[in-house]
Amino acid sequence: MVLKISAKSDTTVDELQRFCMENMGIKEKPATKMNDEHVLDYVRQTMEFKAGRYQVRLRWRENVTLDDKNTIAEKRLIQAPPPTPPPIPHSDSSIKPLSLLCTFGYTTSYQTKYPPDGVCDYIFYDSMYKHERNTLLGTWGEDVLSMLYKASKTDRTKTQFGVGFAFEHRLRLLQDLANTSFRNFWDHSVFHFGILDCPAHGTTQADMNEVFQALKALDNRVQKTRASGNDSYIVLGAVSHTSAWNTYFRDRFSGFFKPDLFISLGHQVRGDPQRSSCVATPPTILDKPEGLADAHDLYDAVRALAYVASQAGGPRLSLSVSMAGRWSKLLPTSRVEIFSACEKGTPSWRFFGSYTEVCNRPPFSTNLLHEAQRYAMRAFDPMTRRMLVFDDEQSLCQKLCLAKVNHTDVPFGVAVYDLDYEDTENTCSNLNSMGPYSRFEVVALAWGTDEARDVAECFSVVVAALERDPSLASLRKVLW
Repeated sequence: MVLKISAKSDTTVDELQRFCMENMGIKEKPATKMNDEHVLDYVRQTMEFKAGRYQVRLRWRENVTLDDKNTIAEKRLIQAPPPTPPPIPHSDSSIKPLSLLCTFGYTTSYQTKYPPDGVCDYIFYDSMYKHERNTLLGTWGEDVLSMLYKASKTDRTKTQFGVGFAFEHRLRLLQDLANTSFRNFWDHSVFHFGILDCPAHGTTQADMNEVFQALKALDNRVQKTRASGNDSYIVLGAVSHTSAWNTYFRDRFSGFFKPDLFISLGHQVRGDPQRSSCVATPPTILDKPEGLADAHDLYDAVRALAYVASQAGGPRLSLSVSMAGRWSKLLPTSRVEIFSACEKGTPSWRFFGSYTEVCNRPPFSTNLLHEAQRYAMRAFDPMTRRMLVFDDEQSLCQKLCLAKVNHTDVPFGVAVYDLDYEDTENTCSNLNSMGPYSRFEVVALAWGTDEARDVAECFSVVVAALERDPSLASLRKVLW
């Protein structure tokens, strides 16, 4: 027989004593009388703490009505309400407008170096269930556990933490939500949730309807922690690259469920070999070439934000870029340049990587080139024909400035995905103007250029910030 209670350690023995008396058939009473002491003596003599539990033997009594005892036990051993997470100051506004949101993925570990507290307004793990790992009901890996540890040690008035769930496992998430608790998240000061990786190509509106159902279920799950005084936000990140998708999202936000933040994905979600036709693309395409299949560009993403913003009462808005480089293997007949044809399929190597893998590694390091017309950088190995395409400081600044100045009437923040692919050790010092997290620092500067009216003015804001440090002359030169 097992007694399951929610009680403090100093009251556990008292609860066990009461339960044993009820098992003997002793009815509810205000206090224990002297003639009941023989029962308590037996309890004290047989009680032991073993395998993390208190254990006590129960005497067998004939002709005891279990229903009667069960009623008493249910009445007297009422579970104490679980402790609520410590609240943070609640604001009358919703999620921070024009926020800087950062994501880390499955390469995250206890050795990961994060930006200083307060640089990212929100940090999300992206995403649980991805690669069939880190399910709510399963075992969590070091990537998730290390982020929970970081969240528990971070000042929530500076940076708050959240968790994303993989788009492709949205139905499994819905099932698991009915059978799990978010207590482990809340105990580690993780209060924000969402689905951040919704593609458009190959996705139907029925698929996205399931995403909205999952978001609504997540929203229902966090009502308890909101009632305790904690802000808890629901975030959606999705590709919206056509007028039909723009209309869909605007209508769903007004008619079914409105997340606190909508991230219009400006970066590419799937690897190049996963496309219907493989093409080596930058992480974020500024303006896609004609005929490029299964792709969207940054201008598509900003137009989606403008369309959603045209309806009053919508969610906060953000635009995404990615720190992850993209691996591909060019065809034997392909020119060595971005947007060349590559091998399709599932290679033995990863789709995504960091420029720290190539900046000091010949022959990649001797074949580094910034393609100005493509707003991206690439590293190439002539022997294997493998190529990594990534965004450097210059291309990220240019893309964000061009996106912002073409839509100055749309207020939006920036979501920087895949920060676990950033250079946190200044390994590529020859490419970094600002040391560790150099590209991210430039993104943060470009993101803050709200008053810029044209690209030159946007660049000048970034350059003005850099002029305070003479060591950054190289970056000033390429931007101005």
